[in-house]
Amino acid sequence: MLRPATLAQLERLRAAARQRDVDLDQALYDLGVLPPVDLNEIRSCLTPDCQLTAHTTRYGHPVIEVRVSGTVSAWIHQDGSVVLEDIRLQDA
Repeated sequence: MLRPATLAQLERLRAAARQRDVDLDQALYDLGVLPPVDLNEIRSCLTPDCQLTAHTTRYGHPVIEVRVSGTVSAWIHQDGSVVLEDIRLQDA
């Protein structure tokens, strides 16, 4: 991520999950994330009610935090990989 993500870019990413692949690809590129070939995993975590926050790793790589109902549910990394949080374990 060359510059901090704006709220508009994060909102565009969330909206793009319900649009064409090319729209989602571009929204990810704009945030410094390399879109994967299969966008299904990213689409599945970008629900209409999710909240997105952009972070950077200590190496300057972008990471998008995905929260649902205030709880972290996933992280989207710069290489397009998705790390899902197991919410069930947090509730135990």
